[in-house]
Amino acid sequence: MLPRNPRATLPLSLLLGFALPVFGLRAQEATATLDTAGFDALAEKLIEEFKVSGMAVAIVHRDRLIHAKGYGLRDVENKLPVDADTLFAIGSATKAFTALGVALLVHEGKVAFDDPVRRHLPEFRMYDAVASEQLTVEDMLCHRSGLPRHDAAWYGAERTRAELVAALRWLPPTQPLRAKWQYQNLMFVTAGYLVERVSESTWEQFTRQRIFVPLAMQRSNSSVVVSKSDANAAQPYIERERVPFRNIDVVGPAGSINSSVRDMAQWVRALLDEGKLGNSRVFPASVIKTVMQPRMVTGRPRESEEFGHQTYALGWKVQTYRGHLLIHHAGSIDGFNANVALFPDAKLGVVVLSNEGHNPSTQVPARWVADHLLGMAPVDWVARTKKRSEQRRQAREKARAAREAKRVEGTKPSHSLADYTGEYEHKGYGVATIALDAEKDGLTFELNGIAGPLGHFHYDVFRLASGDREGLRVQFHTDLDGAVHALGIQLERALDPFVFTRRAGLNDREDPAHGPRDDR
Repeated sequence: MLPRNPRATLPLSLLLGFALPVFGLRAQEATATLDTAGFDALAEKLIEEFKVSGMAVAIVHRDRLIHAKGYGLRDVENKLPVDADTLFAIGSATKAFTALGVALLVHEGKVAFDDPVRRHLPEFRMYDAVASEQLTVEDMLCHRSGLPRHDAAWYGAERTRAELVAALRWLPPTQPLRAKWQYQNLMFVTAGYLVERVSESTWEQFTRQRIFVPLAMQRSNSSVVVSKSDANAAQPYIERERVPFRNIDVVGPAGSINSSVRDMAQWVRALLDEGKLGNSRVFPASVIKTVMQPRMVTGRPRESEEFGHQTYALGWKVQTYRGHLLIHHAGSIDGFNANVALFPDAKLGVVVLSNEGHNPSTQVPARWVADHLLGMAPVDWVARTKKRSEQRRQAREKARAAREAKRVEGTKPSHSLADYTGEYEHKGYGVATIALDAEKDGLTFELNGIAGPLGHFHYDVFRLASGDREGLRVQFHTDLDGAVHALGIQLERALDPFVFTRRAGLNDREDPAHGPRDDR
């Protein structure tokens, strides 16, 4: 049964187990001053230990920017250093900007958090009819839509924002509406699209005019196209190896903002002072409090004894760190990592931006700063983070070995490789292309930017031999006449493989994965 009042939120005291108000957890004043030399040493250690190309850090305390500095290189090949104005992709830390934009429209009476999305987007449809009718604006912003990530539906897809929203009707959920927290990018894309329709501007224009400009975030932008042409933009790397920029403009509301730590410090100052920047009121205090009010328990295990149970607000994660309220969000996109952490009771905020993908080091500075400025015994977060990273690597290797153990040796494909080539379509995910690689006498795979050579696994099952989704398995299906007519791809672990049908035989009235559907 669905809650009668989807707008109702859980009080922080209940979610976190404290009988204290949102901005009143352990409200002690930090009295220590930043050990600049010690922090510089930490940053250099992170660069060395985690093979980080470069990073920039800003620390805000009591409405003052007390530290803004770059470390390492923004461009390894040309040995160009990072500084406080270097642009980085902030990834999913963008979600907090989109949530604030929606909250501003709510404050103005143009939208309500408990409005069904279809009130503002009449064409909106979900796979589930109940979710189509009842999913609210608030549901989208706190990841309780019932959908798993479905990231392959947008990652590299050449679609418009409207087309991505329209494709939601073909993406099945793994949970009922509001039953479980599941992180989801497409819902934030939809929220940004709603902002566009209500404000009669683009999400990019709205975000610039309503957030960037009032905060004097002059270097911030919403497109990698802009950043790539900037003389002081970081290049993307993974273990110091250059990777291509990833253009995710179409899913901008979920993660396309690029910024510098000096600009992000302005954002943090306003959030910590409940909407004020210095003596100026930039955002209503009620709006800031609203977006930081927890809505859902994430259900994730506590990282360690220092952390309380994690909840999710609107574009923010909320929990405690050693008794202090911590509001934070990370961000990651090809070659970039970011972390924004707020300790409201101490008026302390830390922003870390890095041009090193697939590394957890951006979480460490905020913890180090909190330990030192809030007078707590330091924890060796570098050692702990390295240990946890190694445990995750070992878990991935174990999972890979388990998959390999299921391989049946001595089998071969049932058809010639040429018979498998063609375009296969799923209405939610788009078109997967299988082609011949004449030079290597093999097959290649491409779906929304996920691309690479296909190696034979067993029978009619192949797997990606390299690329972003290395190891991804695909299975070719034949019809009763023996012709290859479909392709199964395991894109979500909690769901059966999605079936992509050869375009030549696709029935426009049929969902390739789940059979005929009506026009709801």
